Amino acid sequence: MFWIKLFVVAAWLIAVTPTAMAQNASPASQGTVSEFKLTDGNVLKGELASANADGFLIKLSTGGFSERYPWTKMSQETIKLLQNHPQAGQWVRPFIEVPMEEKIQTKVRKPVQRSNYATKPVATKVDLAPEKSELSNTITQPLIFAVVLLLFAANIYAGYEVSVYRGRPAALVCGVSLVLPVAGPLIFLALPSEERQVSSGTTSGPNHEVGAPPSLAAAGVPSGSSLNIAKGGGNPATGGGYIPAVYNHSDTQIDRRFFETKFTGFFRVVAGEAEKNVVLTIKTMKNEYVVRRIARITSNEMHVQLQQASVGDISVQFSEIIQVSVKEK
Repeated sequence: MFWIKLFVVAAWLIAVTPTAMAQNASPASQGTVSEFKLTDGNVLKGELASANADGFLIKLSTGGFSERYPWTKMSQETIKLLQNHPQAGQWVRPFIEVPMEEKIQTKVRKPVQRSNYATKPVATKVDLAPEKSELSNTITQPLIFAVVLLLFAANIYAGYEVSVYRGRPAALVCGVSLVLPVAGPLIFLALPSEERQVSSGTTSGPNHEVGAPPSLAAAGVPSGSSLNIAKGGGNPATGGGYIPAVYNHSDTQIDRRFFETKFTGFFRVVAGEAEKNVVLTIKTMKNEYVVRRIARITSNEMHVQLQQASVGDISVQFSEIIQVSVKEK
């Protein structure tokens, strides 16, 4: 009988002890909270009535319900108490702030996984293509090569124009311009023009005098310099004739007064006896004209009629004339 009573008492103790422990457990262990502190300092007393992703709703102990607050309005102290709550635990855990010390301690570097494959040495020496010199690279470039050819062609053309302007051999001036770009044309441009005087059947040097034609010498007309007309011979109105001569622009001012003074007879509509026996040649930078008559003249240019009757009046600028010559037919 004693053992039966002892067994009944032990069974009752076993059944009652878990209930008493559950009743005596702290609210934090059960996740129940009676006071809800907010971040603005307010305290709501009551029970958690509703919890979802939008926030929480409190059944107040004074009666009624509070408005629904977002989880960001709840203080960290209350959030930590509710992290084990069956309804609110899943919603409050993301809002728990972890101290910086715990973050540093929990941050663990992942171990480096080493490969079982054997590593191969990397080649440090790379064979590079042989570098070309800067000069060869520059010459082989098509654009630079075209520019160089253009410069050489421009120098040769400049040498040709200088040879015409100064009366020098074109082959000589162009050859020097090819060997000495820029400098070659400038050298011949700085030199005086090569004067070529024409007489009746004789060509003299720059400093020689040209003898008067036999017809004029027999008439007693004195001979003069190749760059001048004999006194009284340049103007047919005075009864004289024309002496063969060459006038270069480098030592003679070729303008309106020059033609009106020395070639008065060429302004007539009908050529006189003096003009019929000579040929007036005007040489410009580009052309050479054999003039029959001077039609009209201004301060800057003149209009001439050539020996070919089919050709109309030709305009010649004084600034383009490089040589004027008078020859016997």
